[in-house]
Amino acid sequence: MRELVKIKKRDEDESISSLEFFFEEYEPRCYLFPVFELARRIFLTSILAVFYPGSMQQIAIGMLGALLSMAVYLYYEAYIDDHDDCVAAVAQWQVTFTYFASFTAFAAAEADQKQGFFSTTGFGVFLLLVLFSSFLTAVYLILLDIFGREALARYSSIS
Repeated sequence: MRELVKIKKRDEDESISSLEFFFEEYEPRCYLFPVFELARRIFLTSILAVFYPGSMQQIAIGMLGALLSMAVYLYYEAYIDDHDDCVAAVAQWQVTFTYFASFTAFAAAEADQKQGFFSTTGFGVFLLLVLFSSFLTAVYLILLDIFGREALARYSSIS
């Protein structure tokens, strides 16, 4: 309840209305979360490029950054809408699994393994599922909002 009062007060404050785009989707206690998000993006794109390019160390450092980022997202749940927190968490898992898949595929290539899970179609299917996981989560949550939990529960119990 206290957060709702803070959000209402923040929305009514004309002195910060020009900066509202910066923090409007975050809870008031996490008003600096965009700074973390910017640092995360710079790390995972620009800074990571200078760490041993094309090596397992680069992938491992990226995976550690993704794990740290995921921990921050899961701990703070910074978004006002809980559904946004859910999609953000799934997206963080998605980035982490992508780094893990890159790490294992790189290790398999270095070991010159021609067989196994990481050189099969199953691995490609796994990566496709990871790729679409946040999209499917968002679609599910939108349908949940539109049709309601009761209707979805009724349809899922039929099948």
